[in-house]
Amino acid sequence: MHGAAAATRDWAGYVVGPYTSTPKLTTGAGDNFNAGFCNGLLRGFTTEECLATGVNTSGFYVRNAHSPSKQELIAFLRS
Repeated sequence: MHGAAAATRDWAGYVVGPYTSTPKLTTGAGDNFNAGFCNGLLRGFTTEECLATGVNTSGFYVRNAHSPSKQELIAFLRS
C-alpha cells in the first residue's frame, strides 16, 4: 500500500502517498503520518485533505530522516 484510506459517515476514500525505494528512516513514519493527519484536523481540513497531509508528512520523513517544518512540507508538496 502506497497511501492511506479512511471512512467517515460522509466520505470514504484512498489517497496515494509518495513512495521511495530508498528510505533513510522508517521508524517513526507512522507517528509522522498521525501528526500530519491531526494537524489537518486542527486546521479544519476535510478527511481527504487530512490523509494527504498525513501521507506527505510521512513521505518527507522517510526521505529526510526528520519531521518537516511547515515550509519544508510545502516545498515537498510542490516538488
